[in-house]
Amino acid sequence: PEGGFLIEEVKGNAIISRGILEGQNLEARLGNSRGTKGTLRLRLQGEEAPLHLDIIFKADLAQLPSYLERFLKDEAFRREMALVQEIQGSATGRMILDRRTDGTEVSVDISDFNLHGVYQRLPYPIEIHGGKFSLDTGREKITSENLRGKFGKSTFSQLTAGLEWEKEPYLEVTSLK
Repeated sequence: PEGGFLIEEVKGNAIISRGILEGQNLEARLGNSRGTKGTLRLRLQGEEAPLHLDIIFKADLAQLPSYLERFLKDEAFRREMALVQEIQGSATGRMILDRRTDGTEVSVDISDFNLHGVYQRLPYPIEIHGGKFSLDTGREKITSENLRGKFGKSTFSQLTAGLEWEKEPYLEVTSLK
């Protein structure tokens, strides 16, 4: 409830022992996105009860901005995300959500995706396909490897880059054709 997520069609194996819920082989749907092969560990008592979720997903990327908004607190990053619109596409990968008393960390590793969107700082829509993409909120870093795509009439491939926002935002592009 505190995240505002409506998770439906939940199934799997669960055991509750000594105030801790442990789930395995979990499946669920969140909007148009699905998760499978999940494991969950949740202490059921306490205001900020620790939670650990590890799940394989197929996500509808149109829902991405609303998910990120709930977990990313950096104002500069949130302002840039607000400039991304008309998102379409899908992604397949693995997500680990780790909530402790000192905060929530999210780690996402995407192994296959297709993305189309408009970034208001650019004059044309952008399409990105394939490659790998990772988000780690604990290290405040996004990395990508071997992306290909289209920007206006131009195409690109072998884009490998990283964005860090821990202190000052820093973008590094290490490969691009």
